[in-house]
Amino acid sequence: MKLKEYLNKNLIGHSEFSRQINISYNALYHILEGKTEPKLSTAVKIVEATGGKVRYQDLILKDSNFKTQKSKSKNTKSKTKN
Repeated sequence: MKLKEYLNKNLIGHSEFSRQINISYNALYHILEGKTEPKLSTAVKIVEATGGKVRYQDLILKDSNFKTQKSKSKNTKSKTKN
């Protein structure tokens, strides 16, 4: 079961659930919107808090549109003046 579905079925608010599992509201929002996968420790908290109704596999992003944010490094040449 998806976490968003679990919360809606059980009438649990996002703020309430984020406090229950001790993560920030923003972190929960990003998980619910599929913007990020939870850390393992957070996933364990979610599975335990839902009594196993949301499984770890349900929290893994399978969407090919998910992109990890990588910092862009620019190769710049430095010129020294004599």
